[in-house]
Amino acid sequence: MRKQISVFLLLSAFLMFTGCAERPSEDLYLNSTAYELPLSELWALTVNETGVENESAELDQLVIRMQDSGTLEYVFLEFRGIKSGEWGHFQVRMDESGKVSWRESKVKGDFPKSNHPLPVLKVVETVGSGGSSGSGFFAPSRGLLVHADFLAGSIGYGGEPYDLYLFENGKAVPLDRIEFGSREPWCQIVFNSPGACNTTIKEDKKGVFNEVISSESSLTISEVNENGPEPGLPDHILVFLEDDLNKARCVEYAVEKTDGSSPLDLISTGCTEKTLETVALTPEPYELPLSELWDLTVNETGVENETAAFSNLKVSIGPQRSPEHILLEFWGERRGRWNFFHVEVNSRGAVSWYSSESTDSSQEAPHPLELLGEVEQVRLRELTFGEEGLYIEVDKVWRASYDGRLNNDVFVLKDGSLLPLELVRFSSAKPRYPITIGKRGYHNVLVKENKTTGESDITFLPGKEAPSFTVFTEESLSEAELLVYTEDEETVTVCPRAGYMLINNITVVPTLVPYSENRTRYNYYAEHPEREVPDAVIEITFKDNVSLPEAVGIISASNIPEPYLLFQRRFRDYYINVSAEEYEYIKKQYPEPYVSYEAEKPVKGRFVAVLSIHPEENVEKLKQEGITLKKTLSVWAIYDPEVLQNESDAIINKLEGENEIISVSFELLFR
Repeated sequence: MRKQISVFLLLSAFLMFTGCAERPSEDLYLNSTAYELPLSELWALTVNETGVENESAELDQLVIRMQDSGTLEYVFLEFRGIKSGEWGHFQVRMDESGKVSWRESKVKGDFPKSNHPLPVLKVVETVGSGGSSGSGFFAPSRGLLVHADFLAGSIGYGGEPYDLYLFENGKAVPLDRIEFGSREPWCQIVFNSPGACNTTIKEDKKGVFNEVISSESSLTISEVNENGPEPGLPDHILVFLEDDLNKARCVEYAVEKTDGSSPLDLISTGCTEKTLETVALTPEPYELPLSELWDLTVNETGVENETAAFSNLKVSIGPQRSPEHILLEFWGERRGRWNFFHVEVNSRGAVSWYSSESTDSSQEAPHPLELLGEVEQVRLRELTFGEEGLYIEVDKVWRASYDGRLNNDVFVLKDGSLLPLELVRFSSAKPRYPITIGKRGYHNVLVKENKTTGESDITFLPGKEAPSFTVFTEESLSEAELLVYTEDEETVTVCPRAGYMLINNITVVPTLVPYSENRTRYNYYAEHPEREVPDAVIEITFKDNVSLPEAVGIISASNIPEPYLLFQRRFRDYYINVSAEEYEYIKKQYPEPYVSYEAEKPVKGRFVAVLSIHPEENVEKLKQEGITLKKTLSVWAIYDPEVLQNESDAIINKLEGENEIISVSFELLFR
């Protein structure tokens, strides 16, 4: 069963407005006494003052906070309705003095249909109030937070930490269990201690309320008051509406009904696991059926598959090697609206889900199936589980550098096995989604020869300081600036994002060497296991993008052999074509180190210069001055020194005839 409850319709999802009407100039008041809330009276006043058509109103959410003395702290009511022929979004607040204020905004688009506010207000008014004795759900010594909102999906409730009730025939009837399975939203009313959920109302400078702020995401109920439950009152009470029973799969009463008049005749009155057969997986040892889970998720939730954007994944695997719990969260469109989805799988394979409208703009995240497929590649049979099992997590991180030389806790997932990495470094601001694997209970995880063991004196293992380790897929490492690992007792350094590659066991290694007093540049040399002679490099800077096959044709004349290694790097550099006067002006206005001039060559009375421009703001400044900047591409070819010595003239003559070439340079590089 679920341990959290999430808001279905967040306030921010409805702030797509074209105009706002402020609260009325005359103040409105209602009388509120201890343990008594005039909520029906509040609704009558709201309809009268706002001008909304009563029968059109649909509740978004209701939040009420009571002090420990039983007096009101605030009521926050949010709903939609038609006014003057147009849909509007209304926010109503009543404070501790009984003062009522409201504001409205116009809304666009279709919204899932919900309940009329008045029945929900009457439920809270009835079951929450206990008169002067405070015998209802309002607890005198601890106060109360009431929150009503809407959920959709496949969700079951039963047992701790909730007491469940169905508001039926004017009173709250206790339940042992209730399971919903509907894409249509239903209402849930939560009564709980304010200590479990810190909620406040944010106001603007004029004292007009703007939004509900919660310290727990989406008003989730996940913490118990530190003093424990007060005798006679559970921390969390959930009340469901009789009108929503047609969206429930099954209901179990705490006390057997005998009147025969129950509206539950249309649904199952006994809850068994069979009610979830249509949304269930079959977990097997050492297997994570994540692709199957995604197919089921698309079918059950109605999300448009191509719009899905990943949020996070958490998997708990027990010592018996089977998944005990899977949590998948993602965004996607459903019925034309952007939603946040929460999908869970328990140890028996039962799948539950719910969705809520969201304004998060995470469409840039990868598709969930892409990351689920990566996790499926992990060979669980090669991991030691220990007494408590393992956990696997995938989440968005902005971390730029991962150093495995300290704890040996960075790996690449290759053909299902884990290979250790010494260093991974990213420079882009793009988020990444690495896989984190660790022992539950923060026990040490050790890796040797692609297998996890319990030994402590082996090479390539996470150290005792590392309760978990990070795994990258080969595809995710293609965005790395620098990648260092050991192969056959030799250190290999690769720059995937820059275009350096490992070809025929030749490793391209960047080394930083002095260039001038206050500048540096990169030199490159190639190591080949069968070569002991120094290598020679030809570097060509092109005006436009040139692919490797094209570059081979450009730098290889008919009598010149092809290089044994050719690679390219896409700089952040630009090239310009300006007059001598313009060139001098740029150098004066943008001196080093803001603009570095790495190559220049006069062409037909004009200068072609390659600029490394920092910071990026200078690019826009140059463009605003009418200077045309175009990206450059540099290609390196590795030759035998003898080849370049004998054929350099032929290569230069060929390259000089190419209009796309900015500069050519040769260099002998020694190991």
